[in-house]
Amino acid sequence: MRPVWLRVANFFGRTLEVLRRLNGPRLVVWKLEFWGTDTPYDQVPASAGVDPAAYAEELFGLGHHVVPYTFNEWGRDRLSALVPGLKRRPVGLLPIAQKEALGGDGRDALRRRLGIPVEAVLYGCGGLLHPAKGIEEVVGRFLNGLPGEEAHLLCALVVEDEEDTEDVIRRRWEGRFGRAGMDRVHLRTGLYGDWEWMCAFYRAIDVMLVNSLSDSWGRMVSEPLGFHVPTLVRRADCGTNHIAPGVVLVDDFAGLSASEFAAAVRGARTRAPRLAAYVAEHYGLPVVRQRWVEFLRARTPPERRAAFEQGASDPGALAALDDLVVH
Repeated sequence: MRPVWLRVANFFGRTLEVLRRLNGPRLVVWKLEFWGTDTPYDQVPASAGVDPAAYAEELFGLGHHVVPYTFNEWGRDRLSALVPGLKRRPVGLLPIAQKEALGGDGRDALRRRLGIPVEAVLYGCGGLLHPAKGIEEVVGRFLNGLPGEEAHLLCALVVEDEEDTEDVIRRRWEGRFGRAGMDRVHLRTGLYGDWEWMCAFYRAIDVMLVNSLSDSWGRMVSEPLGFHVPTLVRRADCGTNHIAPGVVLVDDFAGLSASEFAAAVRGARTRAPRLAAYVAEHYGLPVVRQRWVEFLRARTPPERRAAFEQGASDPGALAALDDLVVH
């Protein structure tokens, strides 16, 4: 069955090339991401040299039925300021869905495999190993005695460079921070989407530390919150600050005193049950799936409605939609 809707993303030249070659007007849902204004790196995902405003005008001018969306109001406001053409079009809001937790290891199993005492406080951090994510700053502050001498830190890293193995990263960190305390820093590299391992990670840790300055959404916030993990988030103009109302924000992990850190953790523990309930209510997979179906149904032209409804009742099509809404 021919797809009723196609999804494209952001400001990449290859997308325009493909859409130019498609016969007839197509229904296109356009995912837009804004990474942040506090990052010294790019604010949006784009091909080198692309002007987002000019890109949008060309995309809208190709003759397709283009429906843009982003994740939340913060992103929509920032994108509309960057791309004035979006102010003339409705930009939908569809959050990233929270994957359903997989069964597997409980809290202690992963700790035992890594040699972490089950009674130790275990902090977590993770995401793409990129300067904009601030992971190394968290490692440095941890080694500087922030949580105490008995705590451990587990880093779940996604790497872009194949040469960045766990051993290479560890040696680099030892060269930067020294070897003292590195026996309490544990790291694991992997690819995006290793959900089984991430479920074990979230069950094992006691507190999540998120230091990113560049995120359009922030899975390293929404996912641990969904697992009832107390989470501290770096205050920044990026998506991590807009996952849920009441997330505990800190100005700078490097500058936090021990007492300030302890107070922030206490606050995060108190708020964890309420934030987990918020994530389940607003970002649970069934909830977001239904929002997607209703969003696309309302924007499907009458002449394509029958084909859309056929897909909306097909288990295979809905399974494919589930794969889409978690990204």
